[in-house]
Amino acid sequence: MSIKIPPVLAESDEYADLSEEDRAAFVRRLESVQELGVSLAQGDRRGSYPDFFQFVEDLELDASHLQEFDASTSVYLSRWAIHYSWSFYTTPGDMRHVLTEDLLQLIDASEPSTDAPLGASEYWFSELGRGLAVSVDAIVNAKDYGVAIAHHIALDILLSRLLTSSYRLRLNRLVPR
Repeated sequence: MSIKIPPVLAESDEYADLSEEDRAAFVRRLESVQELGVSLAQGDRRGSYPDFFQFVEDLELDASHLQEFDASTSVYLSRWAIHYSWSFYTTPGDMRHVLTEDLLQLIDASEPSTDAPLGASEYWFSELGRGLAVSVDAIVNAKDYGVAIAHHIALDILLSRLLTSSYRLRLNRLVPR
């Protein structure tokens, strides 16, 4: 899948300050998150693993890699830089307002407990995947700068929750090893 950065981001000073390598890393990360989100939401990813333990192991690895951008010399591209300097042209209230109630509920939802049945974690991962896919779609289709930034922040929150849930499963005695 090939993602095109919407004009509202591509024409921003922050995006213009990125090197070509950084821009490519930005797009690669969105493509990878989109692929991960869709595969989790549809259950394809879980179905491709013979056991739950290996599924979670690889999910943790992929989520860990997606925590940052894969540009080797980036100065201007990081989650923090986007959250900090790219959000100057919008407000927290405006960003919150453009997120759907479903996405906000997912951001605020309680994660499965350490002793949750594995089915609860599978469902949680599917819901996080759906939220990731929705967030990437909203970024790519954004007609407003604040919409793109709000969904990028939502994407980072959901990736962090995915990683935290994977970590938590290491303490769940129901996970077969």
